[in-house]
Amino acid sequence: MALEDGTLDFRVPSRVIARIVSPSDAEYGFDIFRCSECGWLYSFEEAVLSGLQCPTCSQNRRRVQLTQAPIFAASYSRRPPTPVPFSEVLRKISFDENFDYCIYHARGQKPSGQFFKGVKETDVNRPIDSLCWVCTRPQMQCQYRDNHGFCLYSSYQKSRFRPDLDEGTGRIRLVASQWARRRGAFGTFLERYRPITISEGSTKPLRIAIHNFRPQDASSIDFNHDELPGVSHVLFVKKLEIFQFSIALAIGLPYASIRRRPVVLFADVGPDGEERPYVLARQLITEGLIFKLSEGVVKDIVEEWARRRPGVPAEVQLSTLYHTVSHASLKPLPMMAGLDASEFGESFSSIDNEIAVFDNSPGGIGGVRTIVEEESGRLRGDYVAQLLNSTLCQMDCEWSCKACLHVANCGWVNRQLQREMLRRIINERFRDRYYKTQSS
Repeated sequence: MALEDGTLDFRVPSRVIARIVSPSDAEYGFDIFRCSECGWLYSFEEAVLSGLQCPTCSQNRRRVQLTQAPIFAASYSRRPPTPVPFSEVLRKISFDENFDYCIYHARGQKPSGQFFKGVKETDVNRPIDSLCWVCTRPQMQCQYRDNHGFCLYSSYQKSRFRPDLDEGTGRIRLVASQWARRRGAFGTFLERYRPITISEGSTKPLRIAIHNFRPQDASSIDFNHDELPGVSHVLFVKKLEIFQFSIALAIGLPYASIRRRPVVLFADVGPDGEERPYVLARQLITEGLIFKLSEGVVKDIVEEWARRRPGVPAEVQLSTLYHTVSHASLKPLPMMAGLDASEFGESFSSIDNEIAVFDNSPGGIGGVRTIVEEESGRLRGDYVAQLLNSTLCQMDCEWSCKACLHVANCGWVNRQLQREMLRRIINERFRDRYYKTQSS
């Protein structure tokens, strides 16, 4: 995508407090709250007024905390040909569309005003997939309700067929059954949308990071060159300068790849009424490791892969190599440091022949520091052992996968990684130094 000069803003937020809504749909937002006990849903205003305590359960002198209701997240087996509206991508559980099928609607007893349907899990082992509708008028007598309050009314467009029935119970599921290849009730789509609990994984930023450091802030780290023949230098940098740029959001299931999520750019409307894109930016000074690759080895790898994939430009092959080495260096860090993967970041530059892995917090949190032996100034042996295992995959995948090189906090596209490129960077034969087998 090309942008004209002066049309792009960089914004550095210092503090964010937000109630998330859609700019194209005033009704839409992450502002529906749910009680896990009775299943009732409440608007944002009702939840705040009740102190995030369920008003229905409070009448029975029970204090039940309200949590955000599940949302529908998109996951596509192939990219849709046209952009998907944001309000359709993450669909809230909103007004009770079951009135079209519910017996109360037939009797002319449709409630007025804001009224939400209720959802409750029928199986604690499947809290999301087993969600079913609970009766929205439990105080009224109804023959289409079981003794646990779940709705059993199954008339669907004057037919007894319902694609979303919980088989064996007659309860109405939130999501259509897997065997039903048609559109399910209440706006759910098979193989397109699935309900999930709201989490940070629902949105994944597409992020670019660049790094910079002064030579006087870097110290050389010792390592065995026979184990890492494709690495020429390793540096520990106390004041590593990182610039992070988030250019868009990929929205969908947390476990789905970026390619299976709709992508939304950051933009708002300028004074001239035109949509103006912007980029969220962050600068931090932190601690990190710099890996420099041997130029001769890099040249050999790129030439080899140019023969394997003749239609792929050399620049792409080079970027794939540095990205792959970056992930091989990054993935062992959480296990070595005992920290979450989100506490670390990566940056690489094929032009500068540098790969950086760093603590993803201002000042650093001591994560990267743990893989350097304090007394000897060498890379820790258990970290090197994990590097030497980078060419292996438990799933024996062809390129790369979550079992080997994929990491959740990568701002790029993980599928570009190619673990076979690592065979000249590391010497996997030296794994025996760290993994010894015992004969029986």
